[in-house]
Amino acid sequence: MIRFFKNSFIFAIPFILIILFTLVVDPFENFGYFNIISIDLKRKVSYNINYALWKVVEFSRNPRPNILLGDSRMNRIKVKEIRKFSGSDYYNFAYGGGTLQEICNTFWFAADKINLKNVYIGINFEIYNLSKSYDRVNGAINILENPLLYLINRDVLNASFRLVKSKLSGKVENIETPRMSKDEFWKYQINIAAKRNYANYVYPQKLYYELRKIADYCRKNEIELSFVILPTHVTLQEKIEAYGLAKSYQKFLSDLRDLNTVYDFNYPNQLTNDRNNFSDPFHAKETAISHIVRQIWGGEKGIGRLYKIQG
Repeated sequence: MIRFFKNSFIFAIPFILIILFTLVVDPFENFGYFNIISIDLKRKVSYNINYALWKVVEFSRNPRPNILLGDSRMNRIKVKEIRKFSGSDYYNFAYGGGTLQEICNTFWFAADKINLKNVYIGINFEIYNLSKSYDRVNGAINILENPLLYLINRDVLNASFRLVKSKLSGKVENIETPRMSKDEFWKYQINIAAKRNYANYVYPQKLYYELRKIADYCRKNEIELSFVILPTHVTLQEKIEAYGLAKSYQKFLSDLRDLNTVYDFNYPNQLTNDRNNFSDPFHAKETAISHIVRQIWGGEKGIGRLYKIQG
């Protein structure tokens, strides 16, 4: 029996060391017991490994009643800029590669943490698609609620080792930088990424019902809800018709207009016609995003089309 316990202990040593290592590094600031690695470095490394986990943990520590939801396009909106015009603090709860399912799950997570006041949901046609419905948010919430899952999670372990490597070397690996030139990446987005988004498009009936539940909840609880369709370059817009999805796109617009206020920047105009306004066909540059912030929160006139729900 003594030999059994001894062997079991020896067998468990590597797992104990890994758990202690993860606890000390704490890459997503879940515990906050140790400060051997700065939060700035963690934000540069851990955040890019699991956006959802980083933001779920961060928001749970300091929930705010005003939130932004969406994908990487919405994530480019700076809450500091919004504060200049609105005077209110916002939390940007958007994720790179975010899906509509993640948007819905994040909304309910936030609503459970605090009484929401203003919610802006960035939805472009690319994510209004049932074939793109993976979900990282529920997994992040489960990890937040179960410390043991956090200590043995693969992304947490990966972030821990990368952080120690960056700390020792003094270099931060840029995980998100495309390994191709700007022109090559532009062509890739137009030809490959667009096909991935549009070739297997499925109308998201189930997720539309989820959005309607959110809209009804906001109406019942006096939460200001708005949808934002962010600009994409016209060459990408043209792909929608090329894949025979013009009617589906009009249905997408109609659905959002029926739910609540919509700010639409994604149509042929002086912003979307100019490639200089974009870092790639899906993502507007900071100057264009600033224009959007000024129009939505600053009340300035601009290219955005505003649709108010009737009644």
